[in-house]
Amino acid sequence: MKKIFKTLVIACMGIMALAACEDVPAPFALPSEPENPSENPDANDGSVAKPFSVTELQNNQTGTDVWVHGYIVGSVPAASDGSSTYLENMTFTATGANTMNICIADASTETSYAKCVAVQLPSAVRGDLSLASKPENLGREVWLKGSAEKYYGAAGMKGVSKYSFTQPTSDEEDNPGGGDTPAGEVKGDGTLENPFNVAGILALTKALPADTNSDREYYFKGIISDDPNVDTGSYGNATFNISDDGKAANTFMVYRGYSFNREKFTSADVIKKGDEVVICGYVVNYKGNTPETATGKAYLVSVNGKGGDGDQPDEPDTPGQGSQEGVAIDGTTVTLTNAAVVAGSETLTVDLSTLGYTNAQAVSTIELADGTTIAFDANTNQNGPKYYDGTKGIRVYANNTITFHGHAPIAKVVMTCDEYGGTKYVGNATATLTANGNTMVYTNATTENAGVQLRVKTITIVYAQ
Repeated sequence: MKKIFKTLVIACMGIMALAACEDVPAPFALPSEPENPSENPDANDGSVAKPFSVTELQNNQTGTDVWVHGYIVGSVPAASDGSSTYLENMTFTATGANTMNICIADASTETSYAKCVAVQLPSAVRGDLSLASKPENLGREVWLKGSAEKYYGAAGMKGVSKYSFTQPTSDEEDNPGGGDTPAGEVKGDGTLENPFNVAGILALTKALPADTNSDREYYFKGIISDDPNVDTGSYGNATFNISDDGKAANTFMVYRGYSFNREKFTSADVIKKGDEVVICGYVVNYKGNTPETATGKAYLVSVNGKGGDGDQPDEPDTPGQGSQEGVAIDGTTVTLTNAAVVAGSETLTVDLSTLGYTNAQAVSTIELADGTTIAFDANTNQNGPKYYDGTKGIRVYANNTITFHGHAPIAKVVMTCDEYGGTKYVGNATATLTANGNTMVYTNATTENAGVQLRVKTITIVYAQ
């Protein structure tokens, strides 16, 4: 009995001792587990501030709108069987590229299908992004916002709603073609002596109405930021981007421009990435979102300080003071003279701004009150004469013609022309005139691609005695 009691007492004492230990604080704090051990606050999340890389996009096929950053490296042909294996036929070239899609990768030189993501292009952006319409986009850096989901059964992207060729800073803006990254300080005035820098020509071009060419040629300079696409065949033109620092941001596109003196490129070695170039040409805000030179309306002035003769830049095309036979230029006045007749006292003057033309309207034949006609014709140029409100007159392009047919023999025609930005638009010094009785034909003749426009505002016809 005593042994049982003793055993119970010892057991009770042990229980009390254990209870007492629960009240003793631990000598140091125990480590606690994080709520989410895998959370990384610095990881890209597909937002505009932290866009996915292409590799990350492959692992985040969420089906929601996300931003991704990469390079356009090719396209895939149109699908024939819709299977994932079809992507293995990816074409890393702009030749024959499909208008429906592009492929992007983390490196501009990527050639492995497994490291690329195919992007299905909605109709709204196909013209700007597909390699079929813009082969110069091959290798170009791009930011896209769209739905990350399977495409042909593999990791892909659909429904691109926004894109930018420079890193966008706001998800609220459409950022077509460029984002809102500052382009830098504007320098220059667009003359040969003081050409615009790239920031300057970008600012000027972005201010133009969509798809409207500038009203004159501008000089600008920059460093080629990518490998030029030079055609030495039948077209003989080149497409490339320039920037102020030679990097692929805040670039301006020289689109299908020509070599020195507006001649075709016969060698791809004339220009290369890293060259500093001076360009002269008309510019256009293509689709209202892509600043570039007007197609075929730009040419090289110098490369690394040297012009077409290897020493100095070529002289700019400026309206020359002088005369061909029967054509005299004095200031902003162009006078056409038929030396075979003597001028009389009968004259007729027409102000072209009073004829009711609308802006950019094509002009053909004007019938005057006395039966005289003035006919404008494109001749060999694809661009024909047009009336513009800005100059209050009619623009006559290279090799366009004006035919004056009077009710009596014409002795003289006097045309007053427009001056803008210090340039007198009086046509080419090589313009020609033929006169035969009641008819005179003026041709704004030139061997150049653009030459000098004749922007005629008023016309006075002087009849023969």
